[in-house]
Amino acid sequence: MIFMERKIIVFISLIFSLGQIFGQSSHLLLVSQGDGAEVSKPGEEKVALAKASFLPNDEEIAVLSKSGLETMMAGATFRFGENTAFRLSDESIILDSGSMMIQSRKIQNTVKIKSQNLSTTLSGAGTCLLEVEKSGGFKIVGVLGRFKMKCDSKDSSSAELMPGGLIALKSGDSGFSKSTNINLSKLIETSYLLSGFPNSSTFQNSLASIARQQSNAIGSSTISDNDENGISVNFDNPAKDAEDSEDDRASSIVSEDEGYVIPEDDPLSELLGRAPRKFGETLAVPLSAEASKELELLSSQNNQAPAANKKGEQGPRPFPSRLLRKSKVQK
Repeated sequence: MIFMERKIIVFISLIFSLGQIFGQSSHLLLVSQGDGAEVSKPGEEKVALAKASFLPNDEEIAVLSKSGLETMMAGATFRFGENTAFRLSDESIILDSGSMMIQSRKIQNTVKIKSQNLSTTLSGAGTCLLEVEKSGGFKIVGVLGRFKMKCDSKDSSSAELMPGGLIALKSGDSGFSKSTNINLSKLIETSYLLSGFPNSSTFQNSLASIARQQSNAIGSSTISDNDENGISVNFDNPAKDAEDSEDDRASSIVSEDEGYVIPEDDPLSELLGRAPRKFGETLAVPLSAEASKELELLSSQNNQAPAANKKGEQGPRPFPSRLLRKSKVQK
């Protein structure tokens, strides 16, 4: 069994290596929903992307309306939403329009995302959403884990992206905006990139857990329509667009007074549901009323036993060797 797993890993690594040798990217197309996407070269007709194929480098890839793509590379998974136009290179993803999801499974992973005017580098493990605004800036939302972001410009400003955090990177030298907390429950429910694709049970449970933690953390926080930069969340699921009203979409922004807070409790205490104890440590457990009565009854019975022996009952039995010696003497 172990030998078979090693063969599968070697086979996948060989596929990725062959793809790079023949001028293809390391992005393997796993899922193509709806009408999928088309690849276009200057002066050539558009060609539909085929499943289980590598995405080409340095070619315009356009995801069609009400469609989506999911790709995989070593240690990471990417999803591209409808009406998203992007190109791949050996060093970065050039996102001209639309939105994408990044799911990194290794903390040492680094992804560089470029637009017409900006370039940012994300490193870390977790899941985040990224969208290109009309002005050419980026809007980035943290969902799981933690990412460190660096603006690849003259000032080289940086920011840390946490679950539920919304950070904008506008064109120019303004750098990253202040983080604003959003409603993860609403985002997960309405986002096509998170809920519109087949999810593993582990990923689905992680999304439900982080949404529940944020809901418990924000408590009675008020919900505002927009943050100070006028940014709204728009990773909508096309199937829900007709059902959701404008008021429901506005409720996806949460005020930045509290938001998601990392629990201060000891992780081991949270896991056990009690304070951890060292091996062999004595623990004083209070007795219940019924246990106390039973203990008193047993104590009283033990105290009455010696008194009965004094009134007529025989005392402790002697050793057999003493009885044998006594019988020999009498003889």
